[in-house]
Amino acid sequence: MENLNFTEIRRVNQGLCSTDPPTTVPNHFEPEIYSHEGKGAYRFQCPSAGLFQCSITGLVFRMEGEGEVLYRTVHWDRRLLSQSGKRPAGPLFNIDCPQKSVYQLYLPHCQIHSFTPPGGATAGTKNVHFLLLDILEELGRGDLKRFQWYLIKGVDEFPSISEGQLEDADKLVTVDRMVQSYCDEGAVKITLEILRKMGRNNLAEELKGKLTKQV
Repeated sequence: MENLNFTEIRRVNQGLCSTDPPTTVPNHFEPEIYSHEGKGAYRFQCPSAGLFQCSITGLVFRMEGEGEVLYRTVHWDRRLLSQSGKRPAGPLFNIDCPQKSVYQLYLPHCQIHSFTPPGGATAGTKNVHFLLLDILEELGRGDLKRFQWYLIKGVDEFPSISEGQLEDADKLVTVDRMVQSYCDEGAVKITLEILRKMGRNNLAEELKGKLTKQV
């Protein structure tokens, strides 16, 4: 596993945490998904000190001890971003641990992966999760439900995703389920197919453009 670069977290009565990469592989966990104000959120009940990686979001927590970690995605303020000429590097997370046992945090923003975009050229891209999330952010509630309907029914050679896996799923969870089911390349291909079936050719072209720019 590649070395992880940790985001520093300030804690009360302590200085900045060390940014040295860990020497051990994180323990993977499947978080509990619950509803927070009508949207999907995650809960991790950490049993002990150690290094733990969320199997859905990719977040890695270095824990000093046991504790409950609650985390969810929130919207970027695109107005403020545009004023400073910046773009989101990935999902924005709200993270809370009442026991304050989170010591360090790794955010998987802008990870580089080898990926073959439509057309066959090999490109080094941002994590496919974030490219797809950028596209789904353009869908309203009704369009997201329709997009998920295609996933449940199955598209062309792609197997369907069970309705239970997408029940009450927000955009982040929808992307996670696609990548888990079809891997990076398949998730992109089925997203392109569904967007075209929905008549959202503009978003399909936007996704292809984002991949092509990174060749």
